Amino acid sequence: LGISLSYYRKMEKGERAVTSEMEEKIRRSFFKKRESSTVFVGTNDYTNIRFQTLNVREVVSKILGLNVENFQLNEYNRYQYPFFISYGHINVYYHDK
Repeated sequence: LGISLSYYRKMEKGERAVTSEMEEKIRRSFFKKRESSTVFVGTNDYTNIRFQTLNVREVVSKILGLNVENFQLNEYNRYQYPFFISYGHINVYYHDK
């Protein structure tokens, strides 16, 4: 790009203006067209996320984008949570207080 990393970061933060010429350089550098035979695969073995809400239905539907009716309520507790629901390998732990 012909600029320093600190200048680039200032543009990202909005501290420096991005000219149309610089915007085009960034597009050419970072957004290259890929061949259709190129395949990207990403895997994630374990993720733990906590939300400050007691509405488990909202977390499942709005954040995970899944249907809460597909989840199964388990009859035992885990990790000091009195309830958890599961769908495949997805576990959602919650409490009611």
